[in-house]
Amino acid sequence: MYYVFRLVGLLAPRLPAGLGLRLAATLGDLWYHLARGQRAILLRNLRHVLGSAATQETIQRTAREVFRNTFRNYYDLFRLPHLPSPDVEKLIIVQGEEHLREALAAGKGAIVVTAHFGNVEIMTRASAIRQYQITAVAEHLQPERLYRYLLAQRSIGGVHLVSIDGSLKAIFRALRANQLVGLAADRDVSHSGITVPFFGAPANLPAGYVSLALRTGAPVLPIFIVRQPDGRFVIQIETPLPLANSGDRERDVRSGVAQMVAVLERYISQYPEQWTFYQPIWEQGIRESGIRGFLIP
Repeated sequence: MYYVFRLVGLLAPRLPAGLGLRLAATLGDLWYHLARGQRAILLRNLRHVLGSAATQETIQRTAREVFRNTFRNYYDLFRLPHLPSPDVEKLIIVQGEEHLREALAAGKGAIVVTAHFGNVEIMTRASAIRQYQITAVAEHLQPERLYRYLLAQRSIGGVHLVSIDGSLKAIFRALRANQLVGLAADRDVSHSGITVPFFGAPANLPAGYVSLALRTGAPVLPIFIVRQPDGRFVIQIETPLPLANSGDRERDVRSGVAQMVAVLERYISQYPEQWTFYQPIWEQGIRESGIRGFLIP
């Protein structure tokens, strides 16, 4: 797989965007049929999202589009760092940037929270163009050389990544420097999250971003990137979560996570085909798919 990614990284910047995106969708269709374990988990997840009224045909059609979007995201991962800034600007529509500017005006940095949703690569590239510095926490994938290669690609895009299994001092330094820290709200990689209702069923979700905000005073801003049919992206920056700080830390953390879950549910409900999440999140005792986080760009 390492050599496959190196080959894709070599070819993707040289392909016209239209052709590259069509090839990515074709690969997504192929992987949908080959990756039986990931497909089964995705179908179960989508059953929760789409509800009992959704037909099996609707769930399968949505799942195929998730696979296509996953490969489109990987194509963008390799091509975006090579696009000139004016070309990147043509691809993005930023809504709510005033919320980010107001948050940074307080001087405590900002915690931007998103999910495995849309295309995070375009957000980091757009942030770099706008001179926002982002430090994000990343899962340590295997094999190691693939992890290092993807880390380098994302660093080109303008984000400083720190591994979840290493020292997290960098995120505190970033906030003290009035910079951005990026965290995910839908995958509890560190196994330190809490169980909360998510699409009507208990799910274990991360809580670290709320704990970090309460500890540092940095605001939490949900950000979601929505891929558009014409190939552009809407970067939607929501208002900061109105976190409580009552002194009861456990209750305040649980309240903050519930607020973020409400935003998360809203976006996933509206764009389920853009939630590229291949791990079991509701079922107990189901082992994760073979390559940890591999298909989650």
